[in-house]
Formats: sequence, structure tokens, C-alpha cells
Amino acid sequence: MPREWRQVGDGREMTAGGVVYRAAPGGSSKFFLAWADDKVLGQADTLSGAQRLCALDAAQHEAK
Repeated sequence: MPREWRQVGDGREMTAGGVVYRAAPGGSSKFFLAWADDKVLGQADTLSGAQRLCALDAAQHEAK
């Protein structure tokens, strides 16, 4: 899993396992975003929560 921080605006982000981890300036505010097909699926407080959002989206696509 890549764990490379990138500068994004005033904050920074890291991609790990298809989930984007974002940290605000100063590192005080941190959250995870779940991405698929260049759209944000949702925001979670934990990596596992964001991974669940990705899994739910994948299951919805398979059901179609």
C-alpha cells in the first residue's frame, strides 16, 4: 500500500488502499475520504469506516 503524503492546498493527503486520508493544516483535523471513479463516496472518521464505504459502493455496482 502506498503511504506517500502529498501537499494539497494548506493541508496534506495520503492514499492507502484506495482510500484518501486528509489532514488539515497543523494536523488537528483528520478524516478519511472514500473515492471511486473520481467521485467522493463519503467521509469517515476512521480508515475502516472509509473502507466500508468503498465496499458498499462496490457491492451496489455488482448488484446492478
